[in-house]
Amino acid sequence: MTKFFIFLPARFKTCFLACALILAAAPTYADPAVDAAVRQGNALWQVRKFAEAEAVFKKAIAEHPNARLPYDRLAGLYLIQNEAGKAKAAYQEAIIHDPENPRLFLGLALAYMHLKAYSQAEVMARRALELDPDSPAAHKIAGYIERKKESANEDPHGLGKPPAGGAPSNPHAVNPHGATAAPSSAAPNPHGVRPEKPDSAKSD
Repeated sequence: MTKFFIFLPARFKTCFLACALILAAAPTYADPAVDAAVRQGNALWQVRKFAEAEAVFKKAIAEHPNARLPYDRLAGLYLIQNEAGKAKAAYQEAIIHDPENPRLFLGLALAYMHLKAYSQAEVMARRALELDPDSPAAHKIAGYIERKKESANEDPHGLGKPPAGGAPSNPHAVNPHGATAAPSSAAPNPHGVRPEKPDSAKSD
């Protein structure tokens, strides 16, 4: 599996580093046609051709409605662009086809969080932890959502009052995920960083 390093501006780290964590280690699909489509979409995603990548993933879904991975990729593409409404719908559809995948529930949790639906985000993060209790990403994202919810309850009008415990009110001022190294195998990097190895150099 190709590895990608994620280097992002500080204001995007909250959403994007979390997204990189939950999108790591996406499997390839057994059907060669599906795998080829996903690789094509990933390549477009990597060079920031988001509209083209979206079209490829949607075409793969239309042609292979029972394949799980195109739904996963489409949802992740929306989330990394901070299109929370589209990401929510796409993750809900992806979960129908892959209901035991904790990464999908984490993605849906993040989508709900960016829609300020913190209670729903908590439920999705808890489900991810039920499916993978040892997931560092799930624990970190669940904790971050909890802090966001507490902050929103204490500052319902968004006036910038810091939450209890002194945590900053600006979610982009910190990296709550503690990620200093790239994931072992990440989703395409839309920020133009060259992959560590070509696809042909590493197999699943």
